[in-house]
Amino acid sequence: MNTGALRALLESMPEPVFSIDMKGKVELANPAALALFALNEDKIRNQTAGQLIGGYNFSRWLENEHAAPHSERVVIRSQDFLMDITPIHLEDENQQPDVVGAVVMLKSTARMGRQLQNLSVNDDTEFDHIVAVSPKMRQVLEQARKLAMLDAPLLIVGDTGTGKDILARACHLRSPRGKQPFLALNCAALPDDVAESELFGHAAGAYPGAGAAKKGFFRAGQRRLGAAGRDWRNVAADADQAAALPE
Repeated sequence: MNTGALRALLESMPEPVFSIDMKGKVELANPAALALFALNEDKIRNQTAGQLIGGYNFSRWLENEHAAPHSERVVIRSQDFLMDITPIHLEDENQQPDVVGAVVMLKSTARMGRQLQNLSVNDDTEFDHIVAVSPKMRQVLEQARKLAMLDAPLLIVGDTGTGKDILARACHLRSPRGKQPFLALNCAALPDDVAESELFGHAAGAYPGAGAAKKGFFRAGQRRLGAAGRDWRNVAADADQAAALPE
């Protein structure tokens, strides 16, 4: 890889990265590293890795003929970083790998924490609270675990008292929206006109007592990026069920 391609690669990386020679002196540094140390390219080349990052003996590591990749927690400008130092090998005259320097990458632990939180598996513990003995029910739970990860509406059908709400809540907590509110509404307990108002909202003065406009259940769920659960099949008015289809 030529120098231009290497520089382009370094500049594309969000983490601070720089290379050092066998004396520990900085050779190349990407913009993130320059920003972290508040130095321009010329000034950072006059620095050694030990001057930039205290508490780690770069010279001893470089002098080790069997230098291996190493990770170390370091503090730079009151910020915690995980430092990855990787040897650069080139073949010598005997075509044997020889250490000629190293690449140092600094990963912000705060940024890593946010990334891990975003990538971590969503809460699956709610499924553990559902007792399933029969092969059929176990199959339902296995399918629900998979379907919960899809960004799409999920219809759960079952007789009264079979635990649809519990399963819906478990799917929500496992879904990409699991950290957002789960909104539940039992249409069987509401008159048709009230259910319609709760589901779709109403304007101010739409009916006696409606002093202020109210967002519907579906809109509230979308705004919060959470889930809207409702128990209504065979109990909600046909008009309400038909109106919900576009939602």
